[in-house]
Amino acid sequence: MIEKSCKTLIYLAICQSSILLFSLSFAIYGEMQMLKLFGNLGIYQGMLEFFSEAGIKLALLIVLLLLFFMVFAALKLISDTILELSLLFFSKDSEGKALNSVRKGSVIYMIGGACSLFSVQFIFGLGSIFIATNVVASGIGLLSDLRLDGIDFNSRLCGIEAL
Repeated sequence: MIEKSCKTLIYLAICQSSILLFSLSFAIYGEMQMLKLFGNLGIYQGMLEFFSEAGIKLALLIVLLLLFFMVFAALKLISDTILELSLLFFSKDSEGKALNSVRKGSVIYMIGGACSLFSVQFIFGLGSIFIATNVVASGIGLLSDLRLDGIDFNSRLCGIEAL
């Protein structure tokens, strides 16, 4: 029981840190773009009269980090809900091995989040790393210990057995 709860805590720590890494990389890119926009509009010089340059950058980074964190956390919540409901209704696994094998793909998100920090200058780099990470993690989850014979494709939804 303790081993299972430790695995769950490690999974949660990896997921939250990967969300933080992706959020940070997108927030840094957004901050750079917003500072350019404020400079072009002439707002930045007016802001510098009231706040320091470091204060403006830090405030923008924190706001954008929170915004992206909320978006990515909501997407992860939706994704986990869909995954767990599909395993609940269509998997023959009663011990939870299928869910644990799919959760191993969260390490891929951690690696992708770390790689995205190297590409904060380019939105196409960030987007391609994010998409590639999702594709690879989905492929790992499907090709891992979760085999097609462990999934019941007959309709077990609402207790209706297939003919």
